[in-house]
Amino acid sequence: RRAAQEDRAIDLAAAPDFDLGGLRVAPSTRELFGRNGREVLEPRVMMVLVALGRAQGHTVSRDQLVAACWDGLVVGDDAINRVIGKLRKLAAASGAFEIETITKVGYRLIAGAYAESTAQFAAPDGAAAGAAPEPSAAAAARARPRRLVAA
Repeated sequence: RRAAQEDRAIDLAAAPDFDLGGLRVAPSTRELFGRNGREVLEPRVMMVLVALGRAQGHTVSRDQLVAACWDGLVVGDDAINRVIGKLRKLAAASGAFEIETITKVGYRLIAGAYAESTAQFAAPDGAAAGAAPEPSAAAAARARPRRLVAA
């Protein structure tokens, strides 16, 4: 179910607002609200942020990002790298999240308030919507902020 959700094209108008660390993300207006005020993101940048958020801390491959954010169009690595770079600058400025590169696999969103920010995207089968699943030891380790090393 998770893979199908990640591959589904991002419709910013229909994407729900969500919390990401100390930020409020409003995809339908492409806005981020936080202690530094309001910032409007480019549509593609917001789409990638939503795609990474939907993954709930799991890795999203470059192919999945292309399918969800570029509607399957053939795009070069530069297009993806540019968007990830913009998100990393935003992450550094806000301190609310990080984009982790999983070498030769893809990217993962790590948020300061991991459980609260990702629980809104999808509840596991049989769980109440909006209820955060019990974190495993591995999930708790992934949720901890990490220092990123450029690959």
